[in-house]
Amino acid sequence: DLNFLAFPAYDKEFAKPEVRRAISMAIDRDALAKSQLAGAQAPARSFVAPVVVGYRENSCGQACQFDPAKAKQLYADAGGPARLRITYNADGGHREWVEATCAQLTTNLGVPCSGVAEPTYAAVTERLRNKQPVGMFRMRSMMSYPSMADYLTSLYSTPGASNYFGYRNPRFDQLLREGDAARKPADAIGKYQQAENLLAQDMPVIPLRFSQADFAYSRRVSKVDTDLFGRVDLTTVELAG
Repeated sequence: DLNFLAFPAYDKEFAKPEVRRAISMAIDRDALAKSQLAGAQAPARSFVAPVVVGYRENSCGQACQFDPAKAKQLYADAGGPARLRITYNADGGHREWVEATCAQLTTNLGVPCSGVAEPTYAAVTERLRNKQPVGMFRMRSMMSYPSMADYLTSLYSTPGASNYFGYRNPRFDQLLREGDAARKPADAIGKYQQAENLLAQDMPVIPLRFSQADFAYSRRVSKVDTDLFGRVDLTTVELAG
């Protein structure tokens, strides 16, 4: 799963990609993963999950590298908003990490940041549909099948089913179509990676963390494996010894 913060396209305060990039650079992903999640999730610096073919470890580039001094200068030069907020659903256990993220942004950008809870995620998306102020808002994406196309199409394409933030880039959409039409897998991956490069420029979202599945098992069993969705393959498990 990919956990990230998204910027509503209708919010003029976040219209400049420099503002979005500065906010991303002001977040210490590694510190948050350790302090808030006890290492149960891995810092994310890409727009697709590591389990898919074509994943690149730092496709987000400089925008996802923690650099508070550069972030603060970039934010000021771009005229970032005087206050920040992160909207989240209260029924998902997000308050602690949202508040920790806001604390980092307040320290590193020099602007107040607060977390704002809505009762459910449906309440968050309702505000988005009505183009109401939400600031940034948290999202999580679970793949339907292990492919770059699944993430890129659902989340970032113009008609994407999970594109709640309203990202629009005709060139991005064209690259996805070319990737889908490619006859060779390598050619398709090349197009998808070009599309992901555009996300690194536009920064419609801020990748934060990849979810991880943790399992424990007895020494009495062997061949305990998981699939790409983090599920134990019970058909391979054997008694040991």
